[in-house]
Amino acid sequence: MEDFFIYLIKSSGILGLFWCCFKLFLEKETLFKLHRVFLISGIVMALLFPLWTLVEIVLVDPKPFTLTESTTMESVPVNTPKFDWRNLVAILYACGVILFLGRLGIQLLSVWRLIKQGTIVNDNGFTFIESKARTSPFSFFNIIVYNPSLHQPDEMEKIIAHEKIHVLQWHSLDILLIHLFCAFQWVNPFAWLYKKSLSQNLE
Repeated sequence: MEDFFIYLIKSSGILGLFWCCFKLFLEKETLFKLHRVFLISGIVMALLFPLWTLVEIVLVDPKPFTLTESTTMESVPVNTPKFDWRNLVAILYACGVILFLGRLGIQLLSVWRLIKQGTIVNDNGFTFIESKARTSPFSFFNIIVYNPSLHQPDEMEKIIAHEKIHVLQWHSLDILLIHLFCAFQWVNPFAWLYKKSLSQNLE
């Protein structure tokens, strides 16, 4: 467990470094595709780079083995087990991960219910869901959900065109990835700042 916490600290540091570089050097630029590649690369590096360790092999000459007379065994007092705060931290961390994964599962379930309750229209590789719920238009992979009664026809055309871009560029994959990452690193404040930056860049 101690090794995992060391990994988590290293991963958090790498993510924080990527976010600071993005805020300082890239955020004001209009190269949104470059922003996306940089931010996704930061998540991948934060996950994988801490796993890479340098191993140094040192050859040591063996010491000569000598037999010695056995000594009388001394009684050693048995120490009573003490409270280990690392177990408490591990339990709290696991509860947080379960909580945020559960919240994500509820959100995905809500999306699935909206899709199932709406009217399905297929057009040129896109799946449109005309919903009666009072919800803002959104896309989920190749599915576009909207309520036509809440928007004017000319406004609806712009919304659909905007959501098609999200579908074609697989933005839902980015959102799902950052939600999973935030659940994994919910104790890292940079993870939530990273999520905000990534979501804003996609819009």
